[in-house]
Amino acid sequence: MADQTNEDYSGRHLGNYRIGRRLASGSFGAVYLAEHTLLPRVAAIKFLRTGLGASPQARQEFLQEARLLEALKHPHILPLYDAGIDQEGFPPYLIAAYAPGGSLRNRMQQQGEHFTLEETLTILEQVGQALQHAHEQPRPVIHRDLKPENILFDEAGNALLADFGIAVVLEADQSQVAEAAGTAPYMAPEQFEGHVSSKSDQYALGCLAYELVTGHKPIKTEESHWLSWAIQHQRQEPLPPSQVRPDVPVHIELAILKALAKEREERHADIAHFLYALRTAPHDPGQYRSLKEAWLAKAHADEAQQRYEQAMEWYERVERLDPADLDALKARGKVLLALNRTREALAIYERILSLAPGDAAALAACQRIREPQMLHRPARSADTTSGEDTALAFKARGDECFHRQQYAEALAAYTRALQTDPHLELDWCALGDTCWHLERFEQALMAYTTALRKNGKYAEAAAGLGNVLHRLGRYMEALEAFEQAVRCDERLVAAHYGRGVVLAEMQRFRPALAAFERALQLQADFAPAFCGKGDVLYNQRAYRSALAAYEQALRTDPTCASAYYGKADTLLKLKRVQEARESYRLALQYDAPGTPGLRQADALFLLDRHAEALAIYERLLQSEPADPDLHERRGNALRALGHDQEARAAYRRADQLRGYV
Repeated sequence: MADQTNEDYSGRHLGNYRIGRRLASGSFGAVYLAEHTLLPRVAAIKFLRTGLGASPQARQEFLQEARLLEALKHPHILPLYDAGIDQEGFPPYLIAAYAPGGSLRNRMQQQGEHFTLEETLTILEQVGQALQHAHEQPRPVIHRDLKPENILFDEAGNALLADFGIAVVLEADQSQVAEAAGTAPYMAPEQFEGHVSSKSDQYALGCLAYELVTGHKPIKTEESHWLSWAIQHQRQEPLPPSQVRPDVPVHIELAILKALAKEREERHADIAHFLYALRTAPHDPGQYRSLKEAWLAKAHADEAQQRYEQAMEWYERVERLDPADLDALKARGKVLLALNRTREALAIYERILSLAPGDAAALAACQRIREPQMLHRPARSADTTSGEDTALAFKARGDECFHRQQYAEALAAYTRALQTDPHLELDWCALGDTCWHLERFEQALMAYTTALRKNGKYAEAAAGLGNVLHRLGRYMEALEAFEQAVRCDERLVAAHYGRGVVLAEMQRFRPALAAFERALQLQADFAPAFCGKGDVLYNQRAYRSALAAYEQALRTDPTCASAYYGKADTLLKLKRVQEARESYRLALQYDAPGTPGLRQADALFLLDRHAEALAIYERLLQSEPADPDLHERRGNALRALGHDQEARAAYRRADQLRGYV
């Protein structure tokens, strides 16, 4: 048969398909758009290059791809409609679903830089689920050629794994030797030597994850030939993604770097474990031992050269990976002291003592940091000494009560200290925190403002001010305060979290999500940030991703009522009613005592505790009588209790307030 690679099949008919324009072409052949003449279906027809089609081996490989696509039916694998080899006038062909969203490579070129973390995780989860499905077959199927060009998008934006042309079907063993094949930038080191297993597909997915997160391939080479790529994949260590993109959470970075391990045994157990790690902070630091050792070496080198800020970054990365590494914590405390960040250093040494009570080095450091500043003051006259000492005693009492969370006693002591000595150098931020916990917001506002007037770079005071302003409904001022806190200390978790909360309430969901992600990068076990992330994703109708965020919050803090409420709301959207009811029950169980609000009332209603829900709705209506949603909820509760006439009156009132009648 003559090679008809350049032949144009546009306008011809193949069975019930009218062939349209050519979509793509290459060494394999060409792909055409086609329309079914009887059914409302648009498809893509892939023709094998006719010169190849004459080869029995090529025909066999083409037939294998058709059989694999037919066997591997999955929501994220490109659906196959038909296939043929001996159709007169045509080379071998596959007819598959048309993916109007183009390829991932098209999207990457249009994007121009890295994807958002949520976009990245969604794509990786969809492609990873397809690969895991292939690997779990009785005879595992290894794709061998995962790359952006082979990931397509349907009309709804879902990812579809395509092109199983060089896939390998394994026997009982989990790996086997085959001819080296694939696309070099995405091939595992062992794949260049012909060794094939599910771990090689995992490595390719790791390459893809790295590229989506950073906008760069993990392995680079100045020469494009096969041998150069093989050497670099076997020897070159990829730069940690956070060095390219600082907002990458540490657990995502670790998950990707583990998938890119040179040795197969050091990668994740399978792709399902990889996907779980991308969503979950690591629980076993030992699984990242080699990575931790490399980071510590870099930290020690920077510290030895007095590059303290750089050393801090490495030590903080180690701490996020292994929060109980005492040597790393001590080294970080030492660097903080070198940077004159004594308050942070004290917190580190106190944390060491909580992990290892009686640690001599930590005790000595705490004592040294806590030496009273009054010892270094100039001598005072006898007639002022007594009053100042009394004021200092009240201040010390206030500090002690504050650390014990005895806020009313702390406020009383601070007040007496200021009455005794109005010029006393008080920790105004601590006073602000005290007033905040007592819900004395105007006093807190004054205290935080005073703290910032005395020190405009006091990040904790700016964050505290943001919390108060947010509570008072002054959202723009609150956002400015949190952004000031971030400028003062970019690593302050509370500042990023507070900024995310305010942005979310302003319905600026994309920057809110980024703020919560940054908070989690700095503190991977911060449950409120997972809840905030879940709330944003819920509002964006990304319910499965929201559910994952709430569940991560609960893994971090199993008593987090907000996470149970969010999880329950999300489960309802996913039509998982019984699970939602159980989450509402746990939310009420762990909710803080106090005056119940709307969320508690809704939970009670869904748990069929209608009388309790009704009591809360009616109390809320006393302060918000013009809220139509509250009237409707009251109507629902009344109807559930059999008070139909009162329920109809409540519904009419809701309609009136909405302007329907």
